[in-house]
Amino acid sequence: MSAGGPTETMRNEHVQMQPLFAQMREAAAAQNAASYLEASRALHDILQQHNMKEEQMLEIADLIHRAL
Repeated sequence: MSAGGPTETMRNEHVQMQPLFAQMREAAAAQNAASYLEASRALHDILQQHNMKEEQMLEIADLIHRAL
């Protein structure tokens, strides 16, 4: 696995998500809708891109598996 490759990028996205989950938990506990919405929108943006990359990687892995 090379540094800066797709799996490293995806792992970094997981790291980026953690503070957003924490912000959402804290906002929910404090009943702070604006903070919750801000974090959930940021999480949504990361997850959209993350899931597309993940699907592409799974498709490639499936093609390789079928070729073997």
